[in-house]
Amino acid sequence: MKQNQFLLIGLGVALLFVGAAFVILSPSPEERLAQAVSEGRWSDVEQQAQVELEKTQDVEKQADFYDLLGRAYREQGKNRLAFDAYMAASERRTSEPELRRRAAIELVKVGHKKSERGEPEAGIETYREAIELAPLIPQGHRALVAALREQYNLEEAIVALEAAMQTIPQDVKLRLQLAWLLGSHPDPDIRNPYRAVELANDILLHDRTPETLDTFAVALASAGDFKQAIRFELDAIDLAGGEEAPLFEDRRKRVGRFLKDEPYIEQPAPITP
Repeated sequence: MKQNQFLLIGLGVALLFVGAAFVILSPSPEERLAQAVSEGRWSDVEQQAQVELEKTQDVEKQADFYDLLGRAYREQGKNRLAFDAYMAASERRTSEPELRRRAAIELVKVGHKKSERGEPEAGIETYREAIELAPLIPQGHRALVAALREQYNLEEAIVALEAAMQTIPQDVKLRLQLAWLLGSHPDPDIRNPYRAVELANDILLHDRTPETLDTFAVALASAGDFKQAIRFELDAIDLAGGEEAPLFEDRRKRVGRFLKDEPYIEQPAPITP
């Protein structure tokens, strides 16, 4: 009898040790979240972050969990929810501008989806919201200008580019687009050939690409220097790879215009049936 009692006591003690070891060795919620992130299990990250948010009143931890939730939504293509999560994180950690930047990038993606659904005006408004939220990142500016140019709203595109130059003048792509439109706008009262030449030349000094050569050629032709325009357009064709390059035909036609002393004028994109 005593032997059985000792066995039962020993078994109980062993179970207590096993239970304690299980508690000690089991991963914490933060560790489970980190593991799910490292393995790319974004649906699990989403669920676990939501559970942890419901459990904590700590503002700093809430910011961390909302940040993780934003990433989980982003990876799953849930851009509107990702935007909301990043904004919630930003509201709890106002000293971290990176959270607003992430929110703005998701907002740009929301704008893309609106445009793809055939809602271009809604997309443009969303891009403007993204720019207002984080004016120092290029994504919103580039998306807005692309949407305006697609609608052949070149005057508004120039206004948007000029605004972008006030905040991120170092962005080469935006500066190049401004030079292009100032040199090729169909309205001579809006065209500004000499500023187009200046902008394109500044870029060309440290960024010699087919795109910069092409833009410089368009600007030179707008200013009436057709001989130099032909030279730089041919350089653009050569640097891009000649006849095999994707934009060869467009550039060849520009050379033809310059040979006739005609500047290149931006035209609306052809409507596909």
